[in-house]
This record gives sequence, structure tokens and C-alpha cells, in this order.
Amino acid sequence: MIARLTICLFVSIATPLFGQTSFNGITEPASDAELSFPVSGVLAELPFREGEFVREGEVVGRLGNRREELEVSRRQLILDNATMDLKRTQQLYDKTGSISEEELDEKRATVKVAETELAIAREDVNRRLLVAPFDGLIANLHGLDKGEGVELLTPVVRLVDASTCVFVCNLPANAAKAVKPEAKASIQIGEVNIPGFVSFISPVIEPSSGLLKVKARFENPERLIVPGAAGQLTFLE
Repeated sequence: MIARLTICLFVSIATPLFGQTSFNGITEPASDAELSFPVSGVLAELPFREGEFVREGEVVGRLGNRREELEVSRRQLILDNATMDLKRTQQLYDKTGSISEEELDEKRATVKVAETELAIAREDVNRRLLVAPFDGLIANLHGLDKGEGVELLTPVVRLVDASTCVFVCNLPANAAKAVKPEAKASIQIGEVNIPGFVSFISPVIEPSSGLLKVKARFENPERLIVPGAAGQLTFLE
């Protein structure tokens, strides 16, 4: 989640907290992630453009991985050979007894090692894939394109899910004490009024301002509200 500092004004301490009193704030997407690769490499693919919708689990970026894929093939062959060797050894052990238990255990261990090395090789391939952790829109590709080098943990794709948002404001500490978790709220953004509920009350007062951060969660399935829009929050209970 990308943090934004929003100063929320308490309209009138003399008025009741619930009903008429409104607090200024700003909207944020509930899910907002900067995706990056855990390894460095050269971009081989960015299959989506900015503004396009992607599903959780879809690949939104890929580094060149020919070497890693070849290693997977090599490790698969080693495992296949080790498995066949174990099978033949097991048959000899069962039918003739000419193979010792120690030899059979050694073959089994060889298969286990081969399985582990194959899993590591596959993980090396997966580390070069950028996978969407949730449904959302591609908000930013950071000017990157195929063929460009990418360093370790460099932001590549910003993914935003605006179907659920939070309204963030900062309340004076004495006012925030009256706010309860899950309290119902009304959020006004321009001409749009949306129901929500309190999803977070900070346990810490900001020393420099004396304010306490409060978040109200609301559904935005039609994406009528664009994250970043300012508005007002009114507590209903």
C-alpha cells in the first residue's frame, strides 16, 4: 500500500461526533502493490499494457529464463534415470535378494536428492515470473519494455485493485476515542455518497500533529471512485 499523508480537519469540536460532523480525507485502493523480481535479468515479456485488467495468478512479467528451463530439463532427466535405476534395483532385491538393503537405500536417497534438485530448478524458473497476487488493473509499467535490464527488486509493475477502497483521514485524538471498530460511516466523494465502515483505528497518535489515523473501508465495484480522490467522512454510529 502506498502511504499518503492526509491532514483531516475537525469541523467543530462543539458538534456531535456522529451525524453532522465530517472529516476531510482521501481515498486509497485497498490493494496496491509494486511488483518486482527477486532476481535481476533481462525483460523478455510484459504481456499487459497499462490500464488492462488482470486476474490473480496471471503472469504480468517475465525475465529471460532459457538457461533455467534447460536446467529443469536436465534435472528431470536425472530424476527419470534415478527412478528407473531404483525400480530395477527394487525388482532385483525383491526377486533375487542379490541387492543389499544398504544399496537399495542408497538408490532411494539418490532419487530424493534428484527430486529436490528438480524442485530447486523449477523454483529458479518461477523466480523469473512476475505473477499477479490479486485481481486488479495495471496502473504503471514504470516505462519499462522488452529487452531492458532489470535489477533485483526494481519495481516493474504497479497493480491496483480499486474495487474495494479505504477512506483515510486523521482525527483529533479526543474525537477518535469515540470511534469504534466496524462503526458505520458515510463517505462523500463529489456527488457520490457511499456507505462504509471503520476498518482501522491507529493505536498511535502522530506526535507532530496530535492526530490519529482512521480508515473506513467501502466497496467500489463499478469503480465510480478513483483512488486519490478527496472527500468527507461522516460517522453514522
